[in-house]
Amino acid sequence: MRSHDKYGKRVLFLATNGAAERCGPPVEVDLGAGLPARIDGAVGGNIAVEVESRTSKQVRGAILDLICHPYPKKLLLLLPVHMANPDVTAKQSENILARFVPRDSFRVLLLSGSGDDPKEDQDAQVVSGALAELGYRSIEYPTRADEPVELRHDSPETEAAVQPRRLGGKYEALENYLRALSSSAKELSLTFQQLEEILGFSLPESGAKYRAWWANQADVSNRPQARAWTSAGFRVDTVRQRGDDSWVRFIRQ
Repeated sequence: MRSHDKYGKRVLFLATNGAAERCGPPVEVDLGAGLPARIDGAVGGNIAVEVESRTSKQVRGAILDLICHPYPKKLLLLLPVHMANPDVTAKQSENILARFVPRDSFRVLLLSGSGDDPKEDQDAQVVSGALAELGYRSIEYPTRADEPVELRHDSPETEAAVQPRRLGGKYEALENYLRALSSSAKELSLTFQQLEEILGFSLPESGAKYRAWWANQADVSNRPQARAWTSAGFRVDTVRQRGDDSWVRFIRQ
């Protein structure tokens, strides 16, 4: 049985072309005491996202985290798994959010798929549409070095953009992904799962266990992973290696 939570996060990843943040400060909710709560995702610097497949009572708890999160716009993704009546739960969720958030600043979506019955493409399209309604514009990230990139020849950046690129070998998908980020993006946090989805393969055991694997060394001739992010103009700022809660933060050099 696939995890319903992972399915919902995967749909969000696809809907944003991997741009959704799922770790670090953007997903934290300060409740004024103790450790912060965490939502499931943050998009575009102003949309807080929760994914829920559990009972209606637990959905209401997720809504509270959404309301308390500082981002002004909210997106609740419901998977019809453990709710007695998913349609009623969705309507109740809308009514609750409407008491605290302007109606044009939130969306509640009842997805068609789940971890047991995935419908990723269909659900990602629906989520992408809802994000667009909330003002988010998704960015297409190239994932292969040979994909054509349209350049405006009247742009002052064209000459620099067509210069030969130093690719990261085995990790060139990561380099391409980082290169494709807007120049205004000064940092990026990725869970290990997101990183593996970008790469198309699992991280080696050393990357999952040892901080030295993430070191920003000057000599990257024998370190293809470090060559990938440094060639793209980034360095590793923070890495957290805690099983399913593992993530890395890159910052622009």
